[in-house]
Parts: sequence; C-alpha cells; structure tokens
Amino acid sequence: MRLLISPWGNFRNWSEVEYHFDGKRMKSKSPLPLLHDAVEPDKTIVILPDTLASDLERAEKEVEEEAREFLKELGVEAEVVVIPGTGKFPNGEFLGHPTDACYYLTYRLSREIPVKDLEVHLDITHGLNYLTFFTQRALEDLLGILAIGKDVKMTVYNTDPFVKGVNNLGINVIEERHHREASKREGRKTGTRKLLPRER
Repeated sequence: MRLLISPWGNFRNWSEVEYHFDGKRMKSKSPLPLLHDAVEPDKTIVILPDTLASDLERAEKEVEEEAREFLKELGVEAEVVVIPGTGKFPNGEFLGHPTDACYYLTYRLSREIPVKDLEVHLDITHGLNYLTFFTQRALEDLLGILAIGKDVKMTVYNTDPFVKGVNNLGINVIEERHHREASKREGRKTGTRKLLPRER
C-alpha cells in the first residue's frame, strides 16, 4: 500500500508555478498533484494546524472545509487532518504546548496507517515550522513499530526554494529509508527464543 502525506501551512497564499518531477511537468499551486500522479497512492493525507482559522469556536471545521475546497481546485482527493497549534496570531491566541501537536498527530496517523507492507511518500515542501518536524517524527515512530513484521519504506520530497519571479520548480527526493526489523538488518534468524537453565 502507498500513502502520500503532506503537512501544509497557509495554502491561501500559494502562487501557481510549474513543477517538474520524473520527466513530468504540471502547473499548480502545490507539488501535490504532480506527486499524486507519479506516486499513485492508495490514500493521500494533508495535515494542517488549526491556527489558520478565523473563527476560533469552529477552528478545526473551518480549516478542514477550506482545505477540502482547495484540494478540489488542485484535483486531488485527500483526507484532511487538522491538529492543534499554539501561539499568538492576528486571528487569536492558541494556548497549549507545541508538543501537543506531536502527540495528537501520532494518534491520528496511527489510525490512518494500515498494518501491512507500506510505502510512505512524505512531501515537506509546504510544512509550517514545527509541523514538518513533528510529522516526520511521528511517522518515524509509527513506521518503526510497523517494521516489526512488515516491509516499510519512506521517501521524503521537497521542492526547489520558491523565489518571486521563478516560475519553474523541481521536486527533489531528499531522503529514502527502508525500515526493517532489527533482526533482519543484522542477519539474525527470527523465531522462538530458548531460555537457558540458570546455574545453581
């Protein structure tokens, strides 16, 4: 199974450029559509902070609804995960600790990741400060557990830096990792361990 995951910041301000990857090109406000075509995932997940909301009473719902409309514009079907953010912004103050986002995100991703052989494709192009770090950390923890008995791979992508006036950006593979059970990495046989009798 293939998963495509992307943490986002404020998608309302993104500009359209031409992205290129693996011999393909596409004009879009995000590299997600081109990666979606290249990876052909079984499921796509977009992660956003609730600090993007203007109505704090319905922050999660507002961000999810706007993100779904933007995804329609991109032509990509995806699950939207909204996580708690912290800090003071023009739209309000969000109380808590940044690690709240990590714990909540780990929980949410644990419900999305199936217990089977898996390829995870993580695009960190649009990640917002700690959101990118926490997404990768949560995935590393969960995939490490899943690798006990399953074949798990993760590929991380990022685009060339966006500079005003530049209209063509490449999508780069910046990391490829094959998570494997420790016993397989070290060439040991798996099976039932035999306990030796204690010396008297």
